Amino acid sequence: MKQLRKSNDPIKRVLLWNRLEIGVSHEPGDKRHGHVLTAGYGHIRGSYGDPDPVSGEVGDGMAIDVWIGADLGSPKVFRVKQIRPETGEFDEWKYVIGCWSQEEAKQLYLACMPKRFFAGVESVDPAVFIDILPRLKAWDSKGSSRDCRHRLSNIP
Repeated sequence: MKQLRKSNDPIKRVLLWNRLEIGVSHEPGDKRHGHVLTAGYGHIRGSYGDPDPVSGEVGDGMAIDVWIGADLGSPKVFRVKQIRPETGEFDEWKYVIGCWSQEEAKQLYLACMPKRFFAGVESVDPAVFIDILPRLKAWDSKGSSRDCRHRLSNIP
C-alpha cells in the first residue's frame, strides 16, 4: 500500500471554489516539468489520492490534483485519467475545474501536459464532488483517511 503524503509543491495561495479550498502551487505562465502552464494547478487541501472505483487502480497517494481553468463560474468538474507513458498503466486522476465541457477540460490538460500521459476525460457529478470533499478534513482529523479515500473513490 502506498504511503499517503501531501503535495511536494509549495502553495502560493489558497483558492476557494464552491466551498473547496484549493492550494494553488502553479499559476498560468509558471513552468512545471519543463512546460509553461496555460492553466493553474494545485490540490484539494486535506485530500489524498483516490483509487479507481472500477479497477481499483491506485494513484500516487498524494493530495488530489486539480487543474484550474479560466472560468471559475463553471460548476462542472471533470477528471482526467493520467497514465505512465512507459507502460500505459494507470498513474493517477487529475481533476479539472473552471471548464464548461469535457472537450475544454481535455484541451486544458493537453495544453499543460504531453499527450502521452492522457488516457481520457470524464464528467464528475459536481454536487457529489463538492459535498464529499469538505468532509475529508473532518475524516482525516479523526484518523480515518482510509475511509476518506474509499468514499472519494465512489464519486460517480
